[in-house]
Amino acid sequence: METKVNFFTFRLQHYFFFILFTFFILLAYLFYLQVARGKYFYQISENNRREIYLQSVPRGIIYDRRGKILADSRPVNVLLLSLQNLNEETLGETLKQLKKLLNFSEKEIREKINLEKGKLLLRLKEEISRKEMFKLEENRTNLPGINIQQIELKRRYPLNSFAAHVLGYIGEIDREELDKLFLEGYRLGDLVGKEGVEAAYDGYLRGEPGGMEIEVDARGRQKRVIRNFSPGLGKSLVLTLDSELQQCAEEELRSRGWKGAIILLEPQTGEILALVSSPGYDPNVLIDFKRPKKIRELLNDPSLPLFNRAIQGLYPPSSVFKIVTAIAAFEEKKVNLEKEFYCPGSLSIGKYTYRCWKRDGHGWVSFFPALIHSCDVYFYLLGLECGADLLEKYAKKFGLDTLSQIDLPGEKEGLIPGKIWKKRSLGESWYHGDTVNFSIGQGYVLLTPLSSANLAAILANRGKLYQPHIVKKIIDEEKVNQPKIIWEVEPKEILHVELREDTWKIINEGLKRAVAEGTGRTGAIVGLDIAAKTGTAQNPHGEDHGWFVGYAPAENPKIVFVIFVEHCGPGGPAVAPLARRLILTYLKEKNEQGNTHFLLTEK
Repeated sequence: METKVNFFTFRLQHYFFFILFTFFILLAYLFYLQVARGKYFYQISENNRREIYLQSVPRGIIYDRRGKILADSRPVNVLLLSLQNLNEETLGETLKQLKKLLNFSEKEIREKINLEKGKLLLRLKEEISRKEMFKLEENRTNLPGINIQQIELKRRYPLNSFAAHVLGYIGEIDREELDKLFLEGYRLGDLVGKEGVEAAYDGYLRGEPGGMEIEVDARGRQKRVIRNFSPGLGKSLVLTLDSELQQCAEEELRSRGWKGAIILLEPQTGEILALVSSPGYDPNVLIDFKRPKKIRELLNDPSLPLFNRAIQGLYPPSSVFKIVTAIAAFEEKKVNLEKEFYCPGSLSIGKYTYRCWKRDGHGWVSFFPALIHSCDVYFYLLGLECGADLLEKYAKKFGLDTLSQIDLPGEKEGLIPGKIWKKRSLGESWYHGDTVNFSIGQGYVLLTPLSSANLAAILANRGKLYQPHIVKKIIDEEKVNQPKIIWEVEPKEILHVELREDTWKIINEGLKRAVAEGTGRTGAIVGLDIAAKTGTAQNPHGEDHGWFVGYAPAENPKIVFVIFVEHCGPGGPAVAPLARRLILTYLKEKNEQGNTHFLLTEK
């Protein structure tokens, strides 16, 4: 009997210790949940009952220099799906209702969810109709996670393809962009500038979104508004662009079906009056998610409409580079105005023959006739007199191998070759034939149209280069009738080239005569001296490219122009007439504003 009692007591003690041990485990776990991880789980619980709905603000307006609207925003209704509080069951219920009410594809929405993993808020449809909104509102209790009547302001480019490469477009932020911009307040799902000034000035244009913090129940249904936070309106941009000139330049290329670039700028300020890359594109297409086929066609277009040829295209400058060769020769006293070279139509070096564009040659020529008629053999021999090192030195002195830091993304720097560059890049030695090609802007040398514009601006300013820019000022339009200037661009000198005064005069006179009586005469205007150089860049893939680069008037220049056209043939006959119309348009506007003293008689 005693043995049974002892055994029973022993079992009770074991049960007691087991229960006590279990109690301590539960107590410890409770301590872990409520104290050690209490703050963490409190935050989760708070998040589970709260949702943030952001209300987009008007992105800043973009104007041209005279106040014409180039980009603005319009209100649209957007259907959003919040995944923050949805489990598989509630998500399935919502998708079934969407299929029933709006004929949505459950498969497509799930694919979108998988494709955009990590996003808590998905954009299902833009610009939902009033009829669709009523249907959703009537069935709101059966649509957990659906946010209806979310007003967004959709970007709009009212002039369609006008100045597309300057304006750029906006799109949803990607992972790479988010990594760079996360600390600046950007989030997944935000719309950001992708190209042009939309990208370069996105921080000013986007503003600060407002919205509401809303309490929701376990099914994601809205209960009450906890708080509102006010938006900060985006700042607006006033560009340096002149819409009349921009339209004229775009039409000149588009009407001929030409690929190329045109740049017009004021040399004393660096303000860009027109910047065209052709073919262009309509940025409205890229922000319209309802037209994925159109977007794919645009992205896959072999003519590369999204490529900004004005600041990204690298091309042989051809005879435009003869200006640099001439400057190097006169500055280093390798030549004078009377010295002549004989041009029989070609120059032989070893087993290679380098031809002049004029097959029967120019005969004995001095500097001015050689520049006026763009004699290649004269500049071959002048380049050999200077040597490759001197040509490289002067090209770099004019900054042709550096970025000008224009306020547009994607600018490419030019390539100025040399002996060291060739050895490092190609593993080859430099030959006299390389110098011959270098002297007339062929071979390895490559420039963007913007680099050529900078060269012309330096010539126009007798050595000074002001930073080219596309934005004139940033304004705050929160008070509609009293816009406030946040920032206004001041001309900034970024390069100063010192040359003898005689050298500037010689080059100016030669370029002036090249238009009046030489290869650029199809660009001449009666009553106005224009200084410019034509160029015909050899192209191994087809017809030659054409250049026309210069400034007007030749004395006290007001405008610099660069016109580059792919596959158009010789630059003089094909390209120079375009400059004539652009200059006349510019001067006509100045005359109408009473800002010019030129008396012109059009040919």
